[in-house]
Formats: sequence, structure tokens, C-alpha cells
Amino acid sequence: MNSSLLNYQLKEDIEFDGNVWTEMNVNYERILSEEDLETVLTSKLISYNVEIIDELSLVKKIKPNSDETKETKVNKIVQALEEEEISDWLLLLDFSVRKRKSILHIYVERFNVRYNHFLPQIIDIFEQDEKRIIDIFIDYLWAQKASGSTFNINGGELDIQRLYDALKDITSLVKFSEGISNKHLKLLYKVHSVSEIDNSIIVHIYRQKGDSTLPDFDEAVRNKEVESLLLLFNSEENIIEFKRTSLKDLELITDYFETEFNLVISEIEDEVFTNYESNNVREAFLYGRPVEKNFEYEVEEFRINEIVFRTSNLKFMPEISLKNERNSIIEATQELSDKKIIRFDSLKNIKSILVNINGHKRKIRPSIHEDGNITLLYNDGDFDKNTKKMFENIFQSYFGIPLLRKLSNTRFREGRAEKVDYLMSLSLEDEVEYNDQSILKELKDQQFIHINNENKYYCNSCNLEVLQSNEQVICECGSDSYSIKEIKNIEIDNEKATKFVIDKFCNIFGFENEKTKSQMKIRSKSFNYNLLKKNTNELAQVLVVDTRLTNNEVKHLIQSLTPTIIVTLGVQNKEVDNLKEKGLFAISFGELFIAEESLMNFDKVQAELNEFFLQKKLLCTKAADYSIKRLKKVFIENERSDYTEDDFEDDVFALLKELVPNSVKWGKEKKGKAYPEGIFAISTRDTLNKKINMSFSFDCKFNKDEKGYDLTSSEKRKAVEYVEGLNRSSYINRFSDSNYLSLHIFVSNKFKEKQKVTMKNHFEEHLDTLIPTKPAFLTISCLIHIFDFYRNHFEEINKERNAFYACLIRIFHMQEITIKGIDEIFEDVLDIDLSENKFLNVDKVKLIKKAEN
Repeated sequence: MNSSLLNYQLKEDIEFDGNVWTEMNVNYERILSEEDLETVLTSKLISYNVEIIDELSLVKKIKPNSDETKETKVNKIVQALEEEEISDWLLLLDFSVRKRKSILHIYVERFNVRYNHFLPQIIDIFEQDEKRIIDIFIDYLWAQKASGSTFNINGGELDIQRLYDALKDITSLVKFSEGISNKHLKLLYKVHSVSEIDNSIIVHIYRQKGDSTLPDFDEAVRNKEVESLLLLFNSEENIIEFKRTSLKDLELITDYFETEFNLVISEIEDEVFTNYESNNVREAFLYGRPVEKNFEYEVEEFRINEIVFRTSNLKFMPEISLKNERNSIIEATQELSDKKIIRFDSLKNIKSILVNINGHKRKIRPSIHEDGNITLLYNDGDFDKNTKKMFENIFQSYFGIPLLRKLSNTRFREGRAEKVDYLMSLSLEDEVEYNDQSILKELKDQQFIHINNENKYYCNSCNLEVLQSNEQVICECGSDSYSIKEIKNIEIDNEKATKFVIDKFCNIFGFENEKTKSQMKIRSKSFNYNLLKKNTNELAQVLVVDTRLTNNEVKHLIQSLTPTIIVTLGVQNKEVDNLKEKGLFAISFGELFIAEESLMNFDKVQAELNEFFLQKKLLCTKAADYSIKRLKKVFIENERSDYTEDDFEDDVFALLKELVPNSVKWGKEKKGKAYPEGIFAISTRDTLNKKINMSFSFDCKFNKDEKGYDLTSSEKRKAVEYVEGLNRSSYINRFSDSNYLSLHIFVSNKFKEKQKVTMKNHFEEHLDTLIPTKPAFLTISCLIHIFDFYRNHFEEINKERNAFYACLIRIFHMQEITIKGIDEIFEDVLDIDLSENKFLNVDKVKLIKKAEN
């Protein structure tokens, strides 16, 4: 069997064949496929300086001669090599690329130092103990990766020693790989290699991240793509440091060690950094003003070459990136800040920043934690201790905040708002960190949060939670010995929070509270909402939600065609952005909570609200687009398994609203009252330029079977009541040419033909003879057909709005509304001879040169 690191062999058993070289990223086959290896090696060695060549001469016991040319020296060295040595040297040359620091590190630690340059050093290592090449490889991998998470190993001395012994044992390594793999989550691991360096054990692990076929010049190859994870066990301090590991990796690996070796492994975390002034940090990032006054006297070179802001104050808040490879971009950030194009009200505003400190360039990126704290990460992999300390000290002197340490974002307005939202998402008071207790106290003092104490019982024998029954606590294991733990549960007072939200919208944004608290049902879930009115008399429905809204729930809110404001309560901040993208106005509770502390940013929110109301027409079009697609799917393709009466009402109104903007839907807020689904009005002119004003009421009747909607005597009675009530409205009287509703339109997917006649008779019998209102029956297939015509001929209709609305009136007044009849009437809209307006074909206009005499 070929030797392979992945076969979990210890170094003593490994033969350095092609597999091992390839697993250390050396292009073994290509290198040894060259026809004349001696010539290849000669050309490569000639590229190095004379000092390295002289040391290579000593490796082959050739005395360097200063009178000889470099070419002569190289030729003597190559001629002194055996055929196998030539191959080894070529492989070592390829392996040593970018590994000079690691070569020196292992050479000084493990060997008697005889050479000063990397190439003779690695050859010397290989000749004395070729297995140490693996140590160089792992040391290089470790040095290249940025600092990771560090954990304490706690337990008995024998258990800890057992862990270190296992890391040197083949059988244990196989067991470890299998133990941390989780096939259910499709997480597969293999130990690649292990090395003891500087009294530490470094374990290099592969996690499979893909399994695919890759194209290849000779033939396609299967590629099980891997991610490298690194663990360093320090036996002197009993700590483990992880690099390049995800949270799931950490969980699986630490759980395995704790279970297998009876240990307790806990993360070492620095206290959250709060000792900074937000204004000073902002000035440093935007205006290049160092926080430390004596900064210039300590630094040889400091330059910000690139900065990326996550958002801006431009329309749609795009990301802004500034970059200059040679010069600092700080003057550009000053200009953008002065013009209020960029803002800095949170550490999150910075997506990345590239700084050059004393010749060391590094890109710093904020890592955002679930609790709202921030860690500024950078790759410190190839820094030695002194360089790392210098770089981090200068960075903190300039910006006032440290690298690689958790920072509280609550010094900034937006960060404080996010912390409020995070605290309201927690379920236990014990989960609240010390630095956040003051904000929690504010929430408790204002009674948005209540702490409810609860006792839980745990068996002293098996440590499982035990339920109390009949004042006795007895575990299934038979033990009646238990401990009591007091649990402090966090509960949100939704009613108090909602009142606070409504008051804020009225006090800050000038809304008027309609004092209408209603409930809507989306599928089986109920939502409470409040109606607010703008000074323009426009209504908005405000929902305070403490869970993530599903796509169907968002679509339903859009279909309601009432501008909807969502206030998220204890929900992740990115959910606010998602809701905005989908067409709703969203703001977090935390933003409103801190409003009294900082009103400066509410001009921006006010502008967003104004823009939101201006886009009402866009909302109608979006709702109609969704509705026409759903109606066709349900009634043409017959996919109606979960389609409801509420869906039907929303879809019908979305189409009517797009066709006739002067319309309103009452179904939701007037449920249980004597109101139809809604009304709409048309004002237009006929072909003789005579003004026409007509009003219509409508009711939606969704039929779930194929028999047709049953217009019972109760339905007839209600329809007449609707008409009589609306005809008493002075607004209807003044608007309508007849002083009354023209039609009461029933919209359904299917009617019973005989009941149409009886409904017409009922209207004639029970309405006053002076009232002209008649019932009309519009099938959903005809409404879809009307809407398709509107969409397909939008440009023509836009030119002939009066003709279109006159045709709509004629269609609604047809004795029997049919698709054929609709097509015949709509011909007038497209008839050029009946056009009331002249239009210039601007596409044909061109500049005509003046004719020459």
C-alpha cells in the first residue's frame, strides 16, 4: 500500500512517496515528468544568490571557491548529486515556497544549526530526518491562519494526560475522526497529520465540504473538496486553540473530548471592550484624526488604502467602496461625510478597511455576533509576536478600539438599538451579560420586560430534570433526592410595547391614532394591528410582531393594499431589511426605544416613510401582479388545495384597484357589520365628451365546489341592505349622476344561473322604484380577461383613459357579462378612428437638414 498521511500513519511509518508529497501540496507528478531533471534543477539553482549556493556546496562537502562563477559552482553541486537526490531537491524547492519562516523555526528547534539560508536548511532537515518536513508543513499552515478561539482544558491530571497520549496514537486518531463525524449533518472529518512543535501538539483535520467531478486535461476526476481545520494543544497551559473552525466544528470536537476523556472544555473570552468614545472612533474612521494625541511620534508609516461602507445615504442605500493602492483615501471619506453621503452610527457600518502600518498591509473585517457585539478580525498568521503586538497597538492608538477582541457596539446609537432588540429576544435573564444589565434594567423599569421566577427540579442521581407531581419529586431512576434551581424567565409585555410603538409614531412622525385595534387572520394565524392616519388622510396599518413573517404572510399584507408598517420585537435586525425589500415599511422596536436619546436619525426614517407612501401605486401594481398569477393558477390550472375565501377577496380587490384606483376594500375591518366587500367609482367622458360619474359596490363569493355559489335568501337580504345603506350616503349622492349606486356587483368563480334571476327580482321588489341600482354578476374568468386586456394594451389604454373607463361601465352593465361581449366592447378602445387624443410618434422624429438654395 502506498504511504499516505490520510491513512493515519505515524511519521516513523511514512515513506516519502508521491502520495505524501502531493498531500503537502507539492506538484509531484509534474515535477518528475520533466525529461532532463538535472537541467531543470541547474536552472532553478542559478536563480539564487551566491551565499545560498556556497552553503549548498558545503552540504555536498564541496569547498566554495570565490574565483568561480556562480554557474560553475551550481554545475559542480548538481554533478555531485545522485539521481534520487536531484528529484528530492526539486521536490524540496517546490515545497519550500513561502515556507522560509517555518523552515527556520523547525530547524532551530530540532537541529544543530549549520546553515543560515532556507534551502540548505531544508535539505539538511530532509537528510537528517525527512519526517520533519511534515512538521514544517503543519507549522506553515498554523502560521498562515488567523488567530482563532481558545479553550481551557479542565479535568483530572490522568484524564488530561490520556488526551495527549491519544493524540500520538494511530488507533485513537481513527476513533477521533469517526467520533466527531456527523453523517446526519453530512459533516465528515479525517485527521490529516499531527506534529509536536514547541511543547504543543498541532492536529491538522480535513472536513469534507464537497464531492464533485472536475474537468481535467487527461480525464475528469472526482474531487472530494476539503476545508482545513487546525487544533493546537498546549500541554503546559492546558489549552486548545482552534483555527478555521465553524461553530458546528467547535461543538462536535469539544463534545467529543469532554465525553471521551471526562473533561470540561470552556472558551477563554476577554471581557467585552467598552472603554471608548463613539465620537472619537467616528472621527478616526471618517476624518483621519487619531484617538491618541501622540500617535504621529510613534509611527513610521500609517495609511488607509481602502475602506468599504455597508450602506450610504444615497437612494436605496448602496454600499460605497473607496480604494487607492498608493495614497490614503481619508480625504475622500472626509468629503463624503461632510456631504452626508456616508454615515457612521455603528461599528457595523464598516464592512472592511485596509490599513498599512509600518509596511504591513492587512484588511480588517468586523465579525458581528448574535448579541450585537463586534470583533475586528484580521489575518495575523505570518506575524511574529513583536510584529503582531506592534500592529495591534498602533491600530488601537489610531482608532481607539482593539483588534481581535469583542467590542460593545452600544456606544453607538444603532448599536444600542440592536442591543435592545437582542435582549428582547432572550428567554432567560441568566443569558444577559454584565455589560448589558443597564439596558435590561431600563426595559424592566418601563415594564416592556417582566422577569418571572420558576423553580425547576433536578435529580441528584442522574442530573435529569424531574417534574413535580402531588408535591412529590421522584425521578424515573427511583431517586427522591433532588436539587432546586431557580429559573428567571424573560417575558415581553406585547400590549405595553404596542402602545409605546403607536405613541412614538404619533409623537415623532405626526400620525393620528384612529384608536382602531383590529385583528386579521392569515391562514390559521391571527395578527393584531392598529390603524394610523397621516395628515393626508391616508391610512396605514401597524403590526408589532415578535416572530419572523413567512413569505405567505408578507404577500397577504401586500395584497391588503393598505400601507403596512411592521415593527419587529426581539427579531434579528436583518429581518427588518428583508421586509423592506419585499415592499413593507419595517423598523425595529429598538430604533423606536432610543428615539428620545437621538432624534437626529429620524429625519432619515421620516424620509423613508414619505417615500413608502409615495410608492403606494407601485404596491398596488405588485399586489395585482401576484394576484393575477395566483388566480390563473387556482382557476385555470385548478391548483386550489389551500386557497381560501380571504385569498379570493384579496385577489379580486387587487385587480379592481389596479383597474380603478378610486376604490376601497372594507372586507377585513368591517367584518361582522352590514358592509359589502368594497366600493369603486369611475369618472370619465363618453364619445360626445359628456361627463359620466358612476359608483359601484361589490361583493366576493368564493365557491369551493362546482355547483355555483348559493345566493340564499339571506344573501339577497344582505345585498339589499348594503345598497340601501350606501345609497343614503351623501358622498354617493353627490358623486353619482343618478345620485345612487349604479350596480352592486357579485364576483364569483361560479354562479347558479337561476339565482341570478331571483336576485334581480329581489332588488326590483325591495328597492324603491326611484333607485336605479341593479345587481350584476362578474365571473372570475371574465375579470381575469378584463385584466389581461388592461395589461396587454396598457400603452393604448393610457392614451385613451376615458374610452377605457367608458367601456368598463358598458361591460359591467351588460345583461350577461361574457368574454365575447368584453372583446367586442374593448374594440372601441383600440379603434384609432375613435381616438380622442392625437399622439406624436416620437420614435420616428429625426433632425432634417436645411435645404440648400
